[in-house]
Amino acid sequence: MRIRGTHTTQDFLAIHTHLPRPTLRQRFLRTAHPIHTTPLIRDITFSMLKIAIPVFLTAVVLSTPSFAIAQGPGAKKQPPAESKASDAYPRDKPLDEVHVWIRNQPEGRASFLREDLSDLARRCRDDLRTGTPAQKTAAIWIAFDLEKIGRPPRGTAFEIPADLDDACVALLMDKDLAVRQAAAGLASNIAPLIPSIRAKAVPPLLEMLKETDNKLRRAAALSLRNLAGPEEPLAPGFGNEGEAVVTALIPYLDDTDQTLRSSIFMTIGSCGEAARPAVPRLIEFAEAKKPELKAGQRAAILTLGRLKPFAAQTVPTFRGLLRSSDESVSRGAIVALRTFGPAARDAVPDLIELLDAPDQNIRQLVASALGAVGPDASIAVPKLQRMLRDGPSDDDRQSAATSLGKVGPAAVVAINDLIAALDSPDKSLRWCAARALGDIGPASSPALERISRQIREDPDVLNGEGPRIIAKILGKDR
Repeated sequence: MRIRGTHTTQDFLAIHTHLPRPTLRQRFLRTAHPIHTTPLIRDITFSMLKIAIPVFLTAVVLSTPSFAIAQGPGAKKQPPAESKASDAYPRDKPLDEVHVWIRNQPEGRASFLREDLSDLARRCRDDLRTGTPAQKTAAIWIAFDLEKIGRPPRGTAFEIPADLDDACVALLMDKDLAVRQAAAGLASNIAPLIPSIRAKAVPPLLEMLKETDNKLRRAAALSLRNLAGPEEPLAPGFGNEGEAVVTALIPYLDDTDQTLRSSIFMTIGSCGEAARPAVPRLIEFAEAKKPELKAGQRAAILTLGRLKPFAAQTVPTFRGLLRSSDESVSRGAIVALRTFGPAARDAVPDLIELLDAPDQNIRQLVASALGAVGPDASIAVPKLQRMLRDGPSDDDRQSAATSLGKVGPAAVVAINDLIAALDSPDKSLRWCAARALGDIGPASSPALERISRQIREDPDVLNGEGPRIIAKILGKDR
């Protein structure tokens, strides 16, 4: 909101009074000139006090014993209102009503279930096994609720029926399509609460991928992706069967359904060493030498970039993709090489060429990838040094300084340029240069006086890292 022209304080008072919503009035107060808003706020404050003071005094009078006596000798203090029926856990209600009750509770009110959770889990198990389709669906939603309430590590502990995982898995083969689709989502979501469901759910989920209903297939693919999530790789979850699971997924990399195909790529990308059978096919997709593979190229690049165990096998592919005319492809290759770190050392010469790219984001991404390689990227130091001195933007110079620091002692020739950067008007560049000097180590001792003086003048100039940087230059940081 912007008020233009010359206005008196009375004008502003009138405007504020007629604004229809509190949020608009608050925004008006923030944007109007203080010369007008100061008396306005004062008047608003006085108006509020005119209302608040009588209300406060009335409450005090009503709460005094003399007022109760004044009402007559039979006057009694009213008992507090009883809790509404909706506040009580509906123990005898069907699970669909229990689910609605849980979802309608304010934040934290589900703690009323603490002493009833074990019973609720048993009821859930029974309906999952023998209920009607509607009861099974309601039990699935209750299982979702149980997972949220009992989610480790801070969840509410309660007794979980030993065969609840079997009841959940059985739903993946239910005759009702809607039940099976909901069960696919449940299998992966409840896994943190019942880890044993992981291995048991995979075979029926793989069978579900063969169905003709795309919604069901997508639900199965999404469940597999979540079961294989980046925090809990598929291979450890299924032991020696991990590669067999990946082998079963490979044909779906060519599926016509893009949503399903995307989930399969992501699932394989989370499988670590168990993804070995899929790597050759993923490389074919990444190189996209055939037109029909182009649709899966970006997903394949992203997937291969997550599979660090196969870096030696995939780095040659990414080196070729760095020269792609498709910026999203070359960018994906740079990100993958950065993820590989020292394993991408063979790509250093190709990355150095891209430090002259016209796109600033590409230059910074390349500098970051070279820094991730570490000491093995020492041949890039002269180019990074020049980027630090003559980079077209502060962001370029910051990226160059950070990468030189990650190269470490091998970047000793850049010390003078890094010391010069300590006098830059850009605070972020000064910080990046100081950190780089610390990472280079004792050879950066000529910078000690400059860094110490800056810390004395402004203790926060290096974001609180000054003492640690000095310790590293002195060789005392362990």
